[in-house]
Amino acid sequence: MILPPPTLGDALAAAGLPREAGAGGAGAANAGGSPWYVRLLVGGLAWAAALSVTGFLAATGMIDEDAFAYWGLAAAAASIVLARRGPSDADARGAVADFVAQLALVLSLLARVLVVIGVGTWADGNQAVVGGAMVVLEIVLFIAYPDFLQRFFASGLACCWLLVVLGEVDDVLFVAYARDIVTLLAAFGGAWLWIDRPRLLAGRLADYASPAGYGLAVFVVGALLQETIAAFGRFLPGARWPATAGLAIGVVLLLVWVRGRLGRPRVDAGAGVLIVLVAALAYATRIEPGILAAVGVLLLGFLARDGLLYGLGVAALGATVWHFFYGMHETMLVKSGILVAGGLVLLGGRWVWLRLAGDAAVSDDR
Repeated sequence: MILPPPTLGDALAAAGLPREAGAGGAGAANAGGSPWYVRLLVGGLAWAAALSVTGFLAATGMIDEDAFAYWGLAAAAASIVLARRGPSDADARGAVADFVAQLALVLSLLARVLVVIGVGTWADGNQAVVGGAMVVLEIVLFIAYPDFLQRFFASGLACCWLLVVLGEVDDVLFVAYARDIVTLLAAFGGAWLWIDRPRLLAGRLADYASPAGYGLAVFVVGALLQETIAAFGRFLPGARWPATAGLAIGVVLLLVWVRGRLGRPRVDAGAGVLIVLVAALAYATRIEPGILAAVGVLLLGFLARDGLLYGLGVAALGATVWHFFYGMHETMLVKSGILVAGGLVLLGGRWVWLRLAGDAAVSDDR
């Protein structure tokens, strides 16, 4: 005969502990809501349900293409209502809360697709009209939809739709400068969110600061990878030098500010070495400004002590350096020599900077 396993109370009693101790453990185990595998299953069911209903309506012709935008707006409104009024884990209905949350998320993503198709049909594919409408929709979702992931998507996608708006402009030079301006504004805005994060998290913008900071960081890194722009319509060329110069200035200002936070002099010989290194890096990689953006993300991750942002910076640096390396119209031998020379320059700059920092510390002790 196979005996059933002992209960938690019996196991605690055998160990010399009171049976009531198991109540707190069970409560703590369920305090975070459903287990991850239950969330995954319920979320998958919510996505399947929403997509199945949408596919049925589209296949039967109940949704006309001219009415896609109206259906999209209705889906967006429904997603916001579900997100704001749906049950939470605190209601002791974890599975229901997970289902509603995932259903709201899929409705918001479906709303974007429907609005793009519907507005594109009305405007005969005019990218300026489509992009402008989607920017407005992203702003509404960012403000009204109380969810971290949703606000992350909305902040990054709003900037992407601004690039789509530029796709309708015929002046290539204007587009190039405008694209770099949009990217720089996103970069400086995201940097401000991370620098001022402690104050923002203590105020009314606490729910918006972190997702927007992540979203803008991902957008800047992605936008500066040249081929990714082709995903948002026709290829949008960048002037490159405005983005490179602006990001170099931003990295220098960030380095100087971090030195001040660490108790170092903001302007001294060590700061001068850092400025020279950033200027040299900017000049050497002027055709790939994403490398400077990745360095900036690394600095912000270090400053905010945020492992996820720091990981994003590491991934971005690897991606941009790889893209820069394979985008050079040189032989592999020349490319390797350039990389080795760049590494030696950085190591030499680090040695000089450490020597200057050590001399400054000795002089301060005297």
